[in-house]
Amino acid sequence: MNFNRYIKDFAKKCLSLFYKIKYFCLKHFGREINLTNLDSQKIIDDNCDYSQENFSIQTENIIKEKFDLMVVIPAYNCEKTIKKCIDSVLCQTTTYTYQIVVVDDGSTDNTADILKNYDGNEKVKVIFQENQGLSGARNSALKLITGRYTFFLDSDDYLPTKNAIQKILDTGYKNDADIVEGAAYSFYYENGSVKKNRNMLHSYEGNVKSLSDMMGYPWGKIYKSELFRNVKFPDHLWFEDTIISMILYPKAKKKIITNDLVYAYQVNANGITHSSAGQRKLIDTYFITALCVKEEKNLSLINQETQKLFLNQLAMNYFRLKSLSHCINKAVVVLSIQLYRKNFSHVASDILNYKERSLVKALNTQKTKDIRALLECWYYL
Repeated sequence: MNFNRYIKDFAKKCLSLFYKIKYFCLKHFGREINLTNLDSQKIIDDNCDYSQENFSIQTENIIKEKFDLMVVIPAYNCEKTIKKCIDSVLCQTTTYTYQIVVVDDGSTDNTADILKNYDGNEKVKVIFQENQGLSGARNSALKLITGRYTFFLDSDDYLPTKNAIQKILDTGYKNDADIVEGAAYSFYYENGSVKKNRNMLHSYEGNVKSLSDMMGYPWGKIYKSELFRNVKFPDHLWFEDTIISMILYPKAKKKIITNDLVYAYQVNANGITHSSAGQRKLIDTYFITALCVKEEKNLSLINQETQKLFLNQLAMNYFRLKSLSHCINKAVVVLSIQLYRKNFSHVASDILNYKERSLVKALNTQKTKDIRALLECWYYL
């Protein structure tokens, strides 16, 4: 066991050293990007069938608090997992009231037939609609919010303990929290059995010290439903979950993290992260970043915390776009510089770490060589 740990630590140190050398080489011997903002925008436009101007996260949802919690489950072709998902909520032991809202997003398998078995269950509401994508399914549930708090549960995931709802709502009500994020574990199926992959725990519990201490997923947490009164997931864009960290976290005043286990997340080998390499729709990661920054400005949320989130989002975008052409990558870097300088150049850097401050300096001075070197090696510096 100690030998295995030694090998892992050694490999980690070697990888870190490799990327430090790579960063040095890219920073000192790389080339600057020779593209104007107009050139860059044209490259993006030529590689997309739609304009970023067509997307919005603004809406008007109705909130009628009949229950303590509304559990939102988007469902599409999930006949193998949807029953376990729903039943993991129905078997909860809790003093709180809740409603499950399942949105069948035009499933073509037996999902709809399975959902019809819940007819007559007053705790389950099913909405059937034509396929609108994950955002469209969640948004359909959010049009009429019936809980004081809202919880998102994906159809291939489940609640791992019978007191998950009790625990997380106890924390929410006790602290009058806007968001409470619990602990989770990831799993996969092997020969029909659930195999734990890894625990997803926090390094501390209590009031959130930094927005980056929270996971960027929509699941595994409760939100005061008021946060969604004027917010929706952007329709037809990939990486729609970006609004959670870039809009919902900054909007929330009281945020708590706890290591109470509340969620089991299935590792999906067919998810966007694993199956989208080379697809031009990956450019959506830039579109939704720009959309969120625009909304942050409208809501007066531009500050050091959102600056920090933006810088780390740039690194995520760079990672996601690596499978696309060099010209698209370069164009996004140039447009990201413009986006930063227009919205964050006046923000102080007191809470940033060394690599984040280095990126701020490169963005302000428009040194594309330094920016690319940092983003290429971001997760190892």
